[in-house]
Amino acid sequence: MPKLNGKALASPGREPGSFAVMCKPDEKEILLETDPDTFWQTPHYEGWHALLVRFGSDDPDRVADVLRRAWWDCAKKAQRQAFGDRP
Repeated sequence: MPKLNGKALASPGREPGSFAVMCKPDEKEILLETDPDTFWQTPHYEGWHALLVRFGSDDPDRVADVLRRAWWDCAKKAQRQAFGDRP
């Protein structure tokens, strides 16, 4: 499980063909609404700051941005400054 500063960024998840990624609740709602073929959840993930991502997305750049935002959200101030603005 990839972690940064002791915080999980993503995990294998509980569903075959998908992985879980940490995500802010407002962004989670947008991702679920705008790309349900890639981003989804089961009752287990409702109310959590994480959502499921299907492998083989038609938009790998968007998935990469979600992973970069998860990294940025767990990063320390110095790491954020070295990286730049939140993706």
